[in-house]
Amino acid sequence: MQMIVTLVLVLMLAGAGVFAYARWIEPRRLAVTQETICSPRVTDASDGLKIVQFSDIHICDDDDSGKLMRIVSAINAQKPDIVVFTGDLFDNFPAYEGTIESIPAAFSQIKARYGKYAVLGNHDYEVSALPKVREIWSDSGFELLQDDRVNLTEQGLCIVGMDDWLFGSCETTCLDQADADAFTLLLCHEPDVADRLDKESFDLMLSGHTHGGQIKLPVLGIVYTPPLGRVYEEGRYELGGKRDAVLYVNRGTGQSLLPIRFMTVPEITVLTLKSQ
Repeated sequence: MQMIVTLVLVLMLAGAGVFAYARWIEPRRLAVTQETICSPRVTDASDGLKIVQFSDIHICDDDDSGKLMRIVSAINAQKPDIVVFTGDLFDNFPAYEGTIESIPAAFSQIKARYGKYAVLGNHDYEVSALPKVREIWSDSGFELLQDDRVNLTEQGLCIVGMDDWLFGSCETTCLDQADADAFTLLLCHEPDVADRLDKESFDLMLSGHTHGGQIKLPVLGIVYTPPLGRVYEEGRYELGGKRDAVLYVNRGTGQSLLPIRFMTVPEITVLTLKSQ
């Protein structure tokens, strides 16, 4: 009997420890993932260029006060040439009671030699959120791309930003009009959209949306991913095609639905371009 009681106590303590880690420790961690992207369309001017991606912040009242500045400091430490954000700024904007002004005050400190760019996610389309999200990115010095593109001619680089596929306009003409000879960087919140696009029209696609599952259990793996995030769940995927297109799905830096993460540490991604 004593052995059974001891075992129950050990299991209870272990469960409490796991919950404490998932609730208060892992969400405050931040991994920096390094990836190298090789392509014949990388010119001498863009060889070694660093793109830093962050995603899915899901700002909410539960966040600790230092969260945004930890992200900013981690991004600036990489000395990025380009910074991109791939959707979902707030978790539930109508319910948010925090100080809005602190957000652009933090993100305006992000430094990038060739610009800062953002696209929208499904949470950015919540009631009353969109006008404020647009204002925040503008005040932060980010260019918000909604089915639009930016040509960095000197670097031989084209950046295409798609609107959210669940609630946005979902026009693909911005990708069709990209320079065929330029290295094309595609930003799209939902990763499974990759299978609906012509893979000959981009070299690198960056997405978020899935949080890497947010909760991953031993043996069972990822518990849940949202619609348009169930084929490509996290990390790097080789899409193939003549361009040898690559998709990277960032785990994001925030939480949604539940304020916990387990075995899916928040991340920023550093993607370095290399010529072949």
